[in-house]
Amino acid sequence: MQSGDVQLRTSHLFYAMTLHATAISLFGLWGLAVAAFVLLLWWQILAAARQEVQQHSAAPLGSETTARGIDARHGGARMEVVVATGACLLVLGLLMPSRETADPMQQGRIAMQMVAKALAEYQAQHGHLPPPPDGDSGISWRVAILKELGENALANAYHPYEAWTADANYKLGQYRPWFFRPFYGENAADASTVTPLHLVRMEDGFWVVELAERSVPWLTPGELTPEQWEEYNTLPPEGTGFWYRGFFASSFRGRLAVNDRAAMTLLPGEKLPAPDVVSPAREVVQQDQGIVLIHVGNIGRLVIFLLTALYPLRWLHRLSSSA
Repeated sequence: MQSGDVQLRTSHLFYAMTLHATAISLFGLWGLAVAAFVLLLWWQILAAARQEVQQHSAAPLGSETTARGIDARHGGARMEVVVATGACLLVLGLLMPSRETADPMQQGRIAMQMVAKALAEYQAQHGHLPPPPDGDSGISWRVAILKELGENALANAYHPYEAWTADANYKLGQYRPWFFRPFYGENAADASTVTPLHLVRMEDGFWVVELAERSVPWLTPGELTPEQWEEYNTLPPEGTGFWYRGFFASSFRGRLAVNDRAAMTLLPGEKLPAPDVVSPAREVVQQDQGIVLIHVGNIGRLVIFLLTALYPLRWLHRLSSSA
């Protein structure tokens, strides 16, 4: 075995290890399959190229066969480059996140509009909104409008003269109505009992708002003041709330605020308008709009992976030049 062969095989081993490392850092465990695919592709291309070079080297120098072989090898090399590059792009395209067909923000808006309508019906029947709780005691506004939401069985099962933490009431937490669920995914162990919806009572009306990072058990009494909304309406962690998560960038689409007159999307830092002022409201922000965060780390890992995956082009060029 010659030293040149040992060096070549060592470089191949180092390349395979580097490719697997960059693929795993980019795709996770899927990177093992991606790296194996790229290695198999280059093994086929380089093996065919080496075989053609050996065949052309065996032909007499200056012969027409050699000339045609050299032209064919250069043409084949260009085609192999196109195939290798296309295969890498195809793998990346298959693993990129796709756009969601069912928009969770639209679903959340519909649910919140039904909650706001129930609050308006309660106000019309009783002359006021559900009474504000006295600390942690009292009935949650969500429980107070159960009948207006058509949840008569839950409303009748609740014991209004007992605390919400009493056994009879606490057990009802697992039967959270559909209207109060978070529409952007549930990851916590108690996610089936919590809600991101809060009531903000104002002088001339109300707003129902969603705050993913302030989710509470839906039976919990409590409301938010306008000042608390302003304090909490900041950019949430990625994945908390209505985020569109992409590979190159993610965008926070804002928070929903709904009452019986309007529904709008508010970005971090924006205040709630007066409920009685009906103005043109911002429509639901599309999945690729809002506050955009660029994933510099993902872009860097992608560039390193592509440079590593296409590195064998140097070996292919050397083979083509030696033909």
